Amino acid sequence: MGPEPWADPGNSVAGVALGLAVAAFGVLFFRVVGIFALPLGIAATVLGAIGRGRIKRGETRQGKVEVSIALTVGIATTVIVLLGVLVYIARH
Repeated sequence: MGPEPWADPGNSVAGVALGLAVAAFGVLFFRVVGIFALPLGIAATVLGAIGRGRIKRGETRQGKVEVSIALTVGIATTVIVLLGVLVYIARH
């Protein structure tokens, strides 16, 4: 199920994905720059999927929690932004 603990290279992608997801969710609440949440949310989702793939392939044992949170928050933020854009377009 992965390399020995002393040989585990870690899952740095998981940390970056989690950071982007948190940033996307935070930016979502600033109405002026809320549109920047979309690319951050997409990037968090993509990097979270890459991190999860590394875990499933057995390249690393680390980052399971970070990847799960990054995927959940990244997808949720992306959906919320897209729904907000659709509501904005429908109103105008």
